[in-house]
Amino acid sequence: MLIRRNDPIEISPIVLGGAAFNNRDKAEEYYRWIDYYLDKGGNCIDTARIYCAWIPGGDGISETLIGNYMSLRGNRRRIKISTKGGHPPLTDMKCSRLNSKELKFDLDMSLKALNTDYVDLYFLHRDDPNGDLHELMYALDGFVREGKVLALGASNFTVKRIVEANKAAEEEGFAKFEVSQIGWSYAETTPEKIGDNTLVFMNDEEYRGYLETGISVMAYSSQAKGFFAAERFDPDGKHRPYDTPENRMRRDDLLRAAAEKGISPVVSALEHITRNRVEACAIAAVSRFEQLEEILK
Repeated sequence: MLIRRNDPIEISPIVLGGAAFNNRDKAEEYYRWIDYYLDKGGNCIDTARIYCAWIPGGDGISETLIGNYMSLRGNRRRIKISTKGGHPPLTDMKCSRLNSKELKFDLDMSLKALNTDYVDLYFLHRDDPNGDLHELMYALDGFVREGKVLALGASNFTVKRIVEANKAAEEEGFAKFEVSQIGWSYAETTPEKIGDNTLVFMNDEEYRGYLETGISVMAYSSQAKGFFAAERFDPDGKHRPYDTPENRMRRDDLLRAAAEKGISPVVSALEHITRNRVEACAIAAVSRFEQLEEILK
C-alpha cells in the first residue's frame, strides 16, 4: 500500500498488530515474531498509546516492547511505526481528548516509549464529531512540522469526516489525513454488534467513499476475531459480532475458494483486503508464532 504524499510511504500488505505485545515476560518471544515478520518482507508495526492499558500495570507495554526491540536490533529505519493517540478515557468513551495539550502528551509519551524521535504514521484513535476541525488539524500540523510525525491518519473516522477535516487543513495549508484505520474484514459487522459506537466499520457507503477519494485504508479486525479459522463458533464470545447467517454463508464460500487455491482460509480472508479495488493493507495480530507463519505465506 502506498501512502501518497510529497515523500510517499510504502507499507507492506500485512501490518503486524502490536496489541498482542502485552507481557514483558514474553519479550524475547515477541522479538522472534518481529524478526520473522521483517525477514518475510513485512515493514510496518501498528500499536497505540492506549494498548494494554486495560491490563493492571499494562499502560504503554506494547509501545515499550516495540521500542526495546528496535533499540536492541538497531533497526529503527527498517520499520515503519504506526501508533495512535487521543483515545478517550476507558472509563468514559464519550469524553474527547482531541485537544493540542492531550495530543501532545500522548505523542510525546509514545515517542519516549518507542525510543524514537519520530513515528511514520500517527493516527487519532477516535473522532470527536463536535470538535473544531481547524484547531485539530492545526495541532496535528504542528507535529508534522516538528518532524515528530511523517504522515497523519484517522482511526474510526467516517470518510465524510476525513474529507471535512482535509478541507479544513487545505484552507490553512496544514498537513492532511493520508490514511484511515477502520474495521474491515470479509465478515461484516457493525459498531452496535461490537458494543462500541465510537468505532467505524466498512460498509457500502464507506467503501464508495474510499473509492471516490483514493484514501488508503489500514484494516483492523481483518481476521474477524478468527471467525474464518475457527473449527467451531463461539457465539457468546469473540465470534458473536460476526456470527450471522450472512457471514456463515461468506465463510462457506471462502472455505471453498481457499480449498480451490490450495491456501488457508485465513490467507484467503486477508486477500479480500490486500487485493481490493480500495488501496489497503491488513493489520494482523497473532497470539502464536504458527499463526504468523500461516499469515505470511
